[in-house]
Amino acid sequence: MTAPVETTPAETTTAPTAPEITSAPPTSEAPPEPSPSPSSALSEHNASALTAIETAQAATEGIAFNLDWSRNRWEIELIAGSRIHEVYLSADGTSITKQESERAEAEDRRLLEGAKVTMADAITTVVTATPDAVLVEADLDSRRGDVVWEIDTTVGNNRERTLVDAVTGSVI
Repeated sequence: MTAPVETTPAETTTAPTAPEITSAPPTSEAPPEPSPSPSSALSEHNASALTAIETAQAATEGIAFNLDWSRNRWEIELIAGSRIHEVYLSADGTSITKQESERAEAEDRRLLEGAKVTMADAITTVVTATPDAVLVEADLDSRRGDVVWEIDTTVGNNRERTLVDAVTGSVI
């Protein structure tokens, strides 16, 4: 086991790291097994994406349909009424650093209206199925007439795209 590395606010990381695992001292009684929740099964990086979605949606009262991890920050596009909001958030997803707004395109609004599964739910489906997956991008799109979430992750050095049906929530 290695000692934790301290960082200062000026330092940034370019890739999420795995959490350090520690073991508890042995006891004579087995602890009760907690019910796993989706957020507890996620890496810190992937959980911060869900936090970023919540933060952006609360600030704009919009619905997220595009998310990117770029330059050690989250970029999320949301639609609220006839407006599209582009929101930039800190790496932990709790602070908005920049926000822009413009008229939303009809195609983006149409796709979002057809989606019954949220972006957060589609992301959770993909990253909980592959615990070492690191979320890179999520986007609402259409494939052969169906509305789908494209969830891009990296596992090791490989980038993978998983499609999630935006109506049923099943992996395609």
